[in-house]
Amino acid sequence: MPNRGTFTDERDGRVYKYTTIGDQVWMAENLKYELPYPYSMCYGKKTCYWKQRFQFDDIGDTVCVEDTSKLAEIGQRMNTTCTTNECIADEFCERFGRYYNLYENGEKEGFLDRVLLDTICPQGWRVPSKAEWEVLMESVQNDELRLLEEESYDRLDSETKKWYKRPDNSCGYSVPLNGYLFMNGAMQRFSITSAFATTTAKNELYAWNMIMEFGNMAFTSHNFISIRCLKD
Repeated sequence: MPNRGTFTDERDGRVYKYTTIGDQVWMAENLKYELPYPYSMCYGKKTCYWKQRFQFDDIGDTVCVEDTSKLAEIGQRMNTTCTTNECIADEFCERFGRYYNLYENGEKEGFLDRVLLDTICPQGWRVPSKAEWEVLMESVQNDELRLLEEESYDRLDSETKKWYKRPDNSCGYSVPLNGYLFMNGAMQRFSITSAFATTTAKNELYAWNMIMEFGNMAFTSHNFISIRCLKD
């Protein structure tokens, strides 16, 4: 396999870029494979689903989630030509990918859904473990600027009042600072943070996520995060 190139997800025909960093081959874009809510969503799109009220009966309600409060800012950041929220949300999802919840039954916490983890990436690719993310960090010497896309936004250090260096994306990994979502679809830390899934449980309630932002690469736990697949 060449150091960089493209491949096709046979499930939906999407073409993804990939890049090689050290001995690892990574997707150079966020995953966009569509799963129904509560397993994935696009920011700014209205999502409705049926929620069971009690565990052992068929009584439930149709629940809808939608947050459009950040779309105007997102549209400006993307230099979009869109004039409607729906158009901005579609463009944002196409560029930044979907956000995923990998817990069993789509809950906000609990055990990871191992069947989902084994099938969510294209054939021949997988969701990386925490240890595999750590290998990536070591390969770039914990320098997030080598992984963030060049269009990531300028950031002023609140303590030193100096501007961080702009990313050079020298590894072709192209991480956008697209934030993460709450269960209700609300956007968090857009233009500040990227959060990615791992297959590693933190404890009985949460899994580890990899986060990248200016001046920081670390592990934490969030709902509805991005996925970068790693070649088998």
